[in-house]
Amino acid sequence: MSNGRDQKGRFGKNNPGGPGRPCRATEHEYLEALGEAVSLAQWRKLTARAVTDAIKGDGAARNWLSKYLLPEQPRTMPVNEAKAGASDEIIKKLSSEDVETLARIGHRLQCAENRVPVAAAKS
Repeated sequence: MSNGRDQKGRFGKNNPGGPGRPCRATEHEYLEALGEAVSLAQWRKLTARAVTDAIKGDGAARNWLSKYLLPEQPRTMPVNEAKAGASDEIIKKLSSEDVETLARIGHRLQCAENRVPVAAAKS
């Protein structure tokens, strides 16, 4: 084939493939630009709305949150004891998957607020 791929669409022999993943510096520049375009207050409003919509059953909001906010491997976040009692009734109505999802979102927001990369916060 003329694009360097074989009959099954795979890269042919001696074809180096595409440009590959951008270097970390480039990724950082894009993330920095995104951070400058959207304030933390705006991001909180957007994510709060997405969480509210996802809890109400909006599949698009749930997918958006999952795609952009959740790590590949599930993580848990310590529960603030003072707030835990006030939210017990709400939590009882949510599935364990919903609770874990909300904990992950909270972790991501905490990392964003402290400007700590999520990967660094895992250790």
